[in-house]
Amino acid sequence: LEKTAVKIAREMRVPYIGSFHLQPEHISYNMKLGQFSWFNMMLFSWFKSSHYRYIHHIHCPSKFIVEELEKYNYGGKKYAISNGFDPMFRFEHPQKSLFDTTPFKIAMVGRYSNEKNQSVLIKAVALSRYKQDIVLLLKGKGPDEKKIKLLAQKLGVKTEFGFVNSNELLEILKTCTLYAHTANVE
Repeated sequence: LEKTAVKIAREMRVPYIGSFHLQPEHISYNMKLGQFSWFNMMLFSWFKSSHYRYIHHIHCPSKFIVEELEKYNYGGKKYAISNGFDPMFRFEHPQKSLFDTTPFKIAMVGRYSNEKNQSVLIKAVALSRYKQDIVLLLKGKGPDEKKIKLLAQKLGVKTEFGFVNSNELLEILKTCTLYAHTANVE
């Protein structure tokens, strides 16, 4: 869509900007090729030569992406504008220490997919001597849901799955002792 929009804007000679929200690893991890850095480098080069060479102002979702584009010599001015912060998610000090409660709740929010790597968190809890006192709250949805549920069941890790809206998520996070994010790609 963005490539077509840039083509039309160039033909009409009107200003345009672009955004870089699809990292090569989002593609390679879903193709089970995430471990091949040469493949990701090839995708970065292809994105640049086929599209981003025409874009002189690039919106990036994080400073990390700005640095990645500079590492691969993308031209143009880059703007890091986060799309992930919502002011409703402000920490409120609990009445009592969450570390003194059982179960110890660990939350992770994200799409159930290869690159988000929820399995590493499940395996880590399975190895813990406190496994019986830990509950994972893996909130999201995605193509690997069945696989992740089977892993948690096989390893005997107490896990709550499911997609929740923002208000429900806020209430869940207030009850958690720890937030973890095990993604290989972000």
